[in-house]
Amino acid sequence: MSRTISVGVVGAKHWLYPAAVMEMRLDQIIKGQKIKIPLGVLHDAQLFFKVVLGRKTGSHFDNWPAQLNAHVIAWNVLNNCPDLRTHTRKEADGHFRRFAKFLESLESQPTVPLNEGFAKQPSVPLGEEDQKTANDLRDFFAALVKKAEREDRH
Repeated sequence: MSRTISVGVVGAKHWLYPAAVMEMRLDQIIKGQKIKIPLGVLHDAQLFFKVVLGRKTGSHFDNWPAQLNAHVIAWNVLNNCPDLRTHTRKEADGHFRRFAKFLESLESQPTVPLNEGFAKQPSVPLGEEDQKTANDLRDFFAALVKKAEREDRH
């Protein structure tokens, strides 16, 4: 039996860059600004919730230790968001599924050029339900950024 850590088991700082960009972009979307979300960042944000929810990703993250690790990170982050605190896994998973669904909905938005790559350009303004989800998801990503920055200092 190997004692090495699975490649998919990473800390919060692994998700720092996509979380920071998504926090900023979601804040702009909430304010009604027309912005572009880099495809790589959107796909990393989607990947995070796929791993948390144990969905097939087609990558090295398809393993139980990685899913458990990501779920613990997400649970801790969720409980650092005052409006999202939860005491049950069912409730937490409901938030994670809602976030994943919202991020997947961004995939259907138009793809536009962005510097050397491509981006999605979400429609604004958002509907009432999407507005709440975007607010909650922005708060989640902000808490994930703080957790990753604390982790990076230690």
